[in-house]
Amino acid sequence: MLVLGFVWLALLLVEFIWGLSPFLETVGVVIWVVFILDFALKFFLAPDKSDYLKGNWLTALALFVPALRAVLQKPVFGYNPPSMLSRQLCRGLNCEA
Repeated sequence: MLVLGFVWLALLLVEFIWGLSPFLETVGVVIWVVFILDFALKFFLAPDKSDYLKGNWLTALALFVPALRAVLQKPVFGYNPPSMLSRQLCRGLNCEA
């Protein structure tokens, strides 16, 4: 899991700097799903679920944030928050869209 964590971190850095190819994007999603399955299995096997969440809240948050990012990039009922935000920023900076 440690090696997968470093691979995922490297993919995240590459994504921020150069962008990812579809293959590397798929690799990142697969690694993220492996982490979710690992967390879910450990949570399911934990005798006291609340104690497990108290001890692993940062892991739960780290797994939730990429899902939130993915959800916010998808249009919902015709409303696309990222493009709406970029239009508002562009208006504020007086740039042409």
